[in-house]
Parts: sequence; C-alpha cells; structure tokens
Amino acid sequence: MPLDPEIAALLPVLRSLPALEKMSPADARAVVNEMGKHAPPGPASPAVTDAFASTIPIRIYRPVDRPRGVIVFYHAGGWVLGDLNSSDAFLRTFALQTGCTIVSCGYRKAPEHRFPAAVDDAFTTLQWTAQSLATLASKGAPIFVAGESAGANLTAVVALLARDQGGPKLAGQVLLCPVTDANFDTRSYAENAEGYFLTRDLMKWFWNHYAPDEQQRQDFRASPLQANNHSNLPPALIQTAEYDPLRDEGEAYAKRLADSGTAVDMQRRTGLIHGYTGMLEASNAARAAIDAAAQWIRQRVSS
Repeated sequence: MPLDPEIAALLPVLRSLPALEKMSPADARAVVNEMGKHAPPGPASPAVTDAFASTIPIRIYRPVDRPRGVIVFYHAGGWVLGDLNSSDAFLRTFALQTGCTIVSCGYRKAPEHRFPAAVDDAFTTLQWTAQSLATLASKGAPIFVAGESAGANLTAVVALLARDQGGPKLAGQVLLCPVTDANFDTRSYAENAEGYFLTRDLMKWFWNHYAPDEQQRQDFRASPLQANNHSNLPPALIQTAEYDPLRDEGEAYAKRLADSGTAVDMQRRTGLIHGYTGMLEASNAARAAIDAAAQWIRQRVSS
C-alpha cells in the first residue's frame, strides 16, 4: 500500500531532523526533548500522579474513578532516549480509551545503564503494580503490559519472565512496532533502511549503546525472538508499521507465538511508519491503529 498521505506530509519535517546516530546520547536526548516541547499535550482529563515503584520513577494515569484494569507501559526510545514525558500525551489518550489505569515505567537507560538494567526495572515495575493492584484499580483487576518499539521489546520480555517466575498473571500483552531481535538483515530493514524516520543506522546506534556485546544480544531478555519457549504466554496484540525497519521481526515474533499456541492478533498497519503513537494529531491511520489497540484491551477487560 502507498505511504499514508498524512504521514507523507510529515516526512519532510522528520527528514530535516539532525542524524541522532551521529550524536552522543546526551546531545540526542536534548534534540528529542526539544522536539517534545512542541508536541500537542494530550487530553487533560486523566488524573496523573508521579510516584516510585521501589526506586524506579513511574507516572500513574487514572482516567476514571473505577478503572477496569491496569496497563504497565514501557516507552519507546531505543533504550537510550525517552522518559516519562515522551509518552505522556499518548498515554493520557490511551488511558481514556481503555478505561484502565496506566503505570508508565521510567526505566534506566543506556549507555549509563546497559542491558539488562532496563529489563530489571521493567519487571520490578510489573511486580510492584501487581502488589499495588487494589489501590491502582481493584483487587483482582486484569493486568496488561504494553509498550512501543524498545518498550515493546521490554513488554515481550517481562511477559516471558512473568511466565517463568510464576507471575504476576497477565491478561494480555500489546506490542507496538516491537524490537524482537538484533538482526539487521531482514527484508524490512532493506526496504526501509532510511527515509522513514527510524533508520537502520539509528537502530545499530541504539543496540551498540544498549548491548554492545553481540553475545548478549542473543539472550532472550535482549532478543525475545531467541527465547527457547514461546508457549503459555498471555494473549498478544502485535502491531507493525508497513514502512518500518522493525516490521519483519515483529511479524516473526507474532508467528513464533502463534506456532507455540499463544493467541495472537497480528496487525500490519498499512501506510504507517515507526513512531505513529506520536502522530495521532496528524494522521487518521495512526488514530485508527491506536483505536484498535484500545478496543483489543477493552474486549479483554470486559470478557
């Protein structure tokens, strides 16, 4: 399918941005943070509170008095960029759409804190959420994990860890444009290596900061596609973007889950590029993708 016209209209601006992979992490963060200052703020209605899960900073979005469930969310940014602010506008919207409390995890970032620090923080936040469930929603409310890009990588990993460590029990996992493998030789990497916001060179820069030891990248906690067992996992929604270097590894992960007996809803969002959660104000197709993700969660909350 051709690139979505509304997304195509954004590309000249995105292509004019400095090449982050040629910067230090500190300089790249400064650029991304400056971009964030000009983004639409999102709806004001959810009650938003900053707190800590153990020592990990979190932001809690409570959209209604009686939340239907809890979503633990992991932000994008290649394990190097992003923070609690970078997904704030999107999560205000998503909390209202799902009717669920969202716990956004401010995990430690590379290269100051390399693999597996982000994994440890992600799982600790999930455990804290399960222990705090009665105050976040209600006792026995369903818990979901969700994330975007590198955050979707962490989402997949904590679902595997929760299975292997006897909990917490998860009602579902939502992976938006996930990183699932340290493999730059897929067809989607060749087709979308540059020109669509996320580039192959930038992904290599992310991986080099997060897990510079290539042996570590084979650990399932870095590359969940490499896990030995993908059975007995919570139901998954996996969305990929057609014009995204990560498309094929996300779809390979969906197939691996399905082949292992895990229920999967695989959605390739045609016409979209990586990072569409930040393009909701500009693109009907991006809004449709997030509407579908919210509906997927609502169906499982009410079932």
